[in-house]
Amino acid sequence: MSRGVYGTRRIQKDLEEEGETISRCRIARLMQLQGLQCKYQKFLDDHGFECSMSRKGDCWDNAPAKSFFHTLKTELVNHCQFATRKEAKLTIFEYIEVFYNRQRKHLTNGYLSPTVFEEQTLEVA
Repeated sequence: MSRGVYGTRRIQKDLEEEGETISRCRIARLMQLQGLQCKYQKFLDDHGFECSMSRKGDCWDNAPAKSFFHTLKTELVNHCQFATRKEAKLTIFEYIEVFYNRQRKHLTNGYLSPTVFEEQTLEVA
């Protein structure tokens, strides 16, 4: 199944919906300050978030994201000039939801689109 990605903006938004106020800078400081990793992990756990940071030297967690953004830039963004931020958001959304997930064939999925691959995986299970 697909999994969501939680950055500092998402954490801040979700906490505000729960009636708590915390700045993205504070969240980032919690992440950066040495010795506070445990407090940060507890903070995330207390608010229902699952942290996806890898251990030192484990590059596998970030590889799919880096690969996706490289593909997005080389196949779309580097070839477009957007007049507004709204236009960029709409174009990128359409690329991801219409083309990348439903039509584009992926080597790691046996040359199937992610949608077809996920459907087939769920049928087998």
